[in-house]
Amino acid sequence: DNPTDSSDEYSDKENSSPPGSPPPLESLTPEVPLDDATVDKEPIRRFILDSTLSKAEKRKALLKRAEASQNLK
Repeated sequence: DNPTDSSDEYSDKENSSPPGSPPPLESLTPEVPLDDATVDKEPIRRFILDSTLSKAEKRKALLKRAEASQNLK
């Protein structure tokens, strides 16, 4: 293992996210200090719910596809 390679990889991931990846967490949170009691957590909660929903939908689609391929055999 070359330690410089892994550190380069890490810095690349830190600086630029590849296309198709979710936006960094900073863009999801409102521009307020995190210890502020009035911070609005609803958008973040909704985002998390949406991502878990899409995962469930993908899983359903995969299951349907698997069943269909089994029926064809």
